[in-house]
Amino acid sequence: MVKIYTITEYNSFIKSDIQHDEYINMNDDDFNSLENFILSNPQLTDFMNISLKKGIGKSISVRNYVGILQVNDFLTIEILPKIYAYQNDISHTKRTFFNMIKNLKDIPFKNFQKAFIQVDNVPMLDVFIMEFLTMLDTLVQKNLVSDYTSKVENVNFLKGKLDYPKQIKYNTIHKERFYLKRNVFSIDCIENRLIKSTLILLSRHTSGYKHLIQNYLCYFDSVQTSIDFQKDILSYKITSKNIHYKDILRWCEVFLTGNGFLNFVGDSYSYALLFPMQKVFESYVSSLVVKLCSKEYSIKLQDRTNFLIDAPKNLFAIVPDIVLKNDSETIILDTKWKMLNMDSKNYGISQQDMYQIYVYAKKYDSKKVFLIYPLSDDHFIGKDIKLITDDITIHIKFIKL
Repeated sequence: MVKIYTITEYNSFIKSDIQHDEYINMNDDDFNSLENFILSNPQLTDFMNISLKKGIGKSISVRNYVGILQVNDFLTIEILPKIYAYQNDISHTKRTFFNMIKNLKDIPFKNFQKAFIQVDNVPMLDVFIMEFLTMLDTLVQKNLVSDYTSKVENVNFLKGKLDYPKQIKYNTIHKERFYLKRNVFSIDCIENRLIKSTLILLSRHTSGYKHLIQNYLCYFDSVQTSIDFQKDILSYKITSKNIHYKDILRWCEVFLTGNGFLNFVGDSYSYALLFPMQKVFESYVSSLVVKLCSKEYSIKLQDRTNFLIDAPKNLFAIVPDIVLKNDSETIILDTKWKMLNMDSKNYGISQQDMYQIYVYAKKYDSKKVFLIYPLSDDHFIGKDIKLITDDITIHIKFIKL
């Protein structure tokens, strides 16, 4: 049975014999398994770190990434965003997280609304698998794409191009056989190989959908698995013939490559599907801005038209998250996944963030700029801050998730 620990970003695991209200207790065996897993996989230090806390001892802290880390077939870690309004409500936090990642540009969350039905009691990975299988169901009911694929085979009929070197090597004493190269029209094409390989991978990491995955694999019985994921992903082209594969192939890429699952040393059941919260928050805010402002402004996301240095050549690109323009004004918005402490110096806003938004204002000749933060406490609803310098108005805006 898989044991699932749920933690929020920036929090820490400690061993079960230490009592502390702030941190998450983990039994010694699981703690040791996670520690050894991190030490064996240096790439995980971007997501987690091992340290000593005074009066507590060894701890494992998570950084600002959210998602799933499966250490082995017995231990899974679910990492949720730190949303202060819901810090004691895991169900609400999980729903908020899935609502936010629906807006990620790189991953097609078309049917995620359906995933909210039983999200409280479903492992996070199974929610992603549910999304993938919902798309796959639509695909197989519509039609599986077929294509001509090259086959080399030794058969007892002559239909295709004879492979002379192999004919001489293998069939000198078998005159009745022919070593042929020929093109065969079948569903055994790159697109379907990627889907089959994804299904096989997912079947190893779920118990709830294993039977359903096996049913879908029946549709791909005559399809080979992909031998080189990266090569096949780069090889397929989206055309009018396979346009209905576009979203599901993006999912295959997420699951099969480093864009989603990471390659780990150790148990073959180990994987991670982790998202940087800054990117999730940026996409979430961008989607809100597009909905609210697209009629009044032209909108550019991650605009790369300006540089800090213009001469003798363009150096140091400046890339604001959102640029709004119309005939009368340019407005810059930049998102920051940081929780401000309003009682601290400078409202808790970092000097670097303020310098950055000031440069954006100058380079874009904008008189109105916004730094957008997540709302950390209901107390600050309506407490947006307005700062003015050099005829530039800097708005500090809080978004309730």
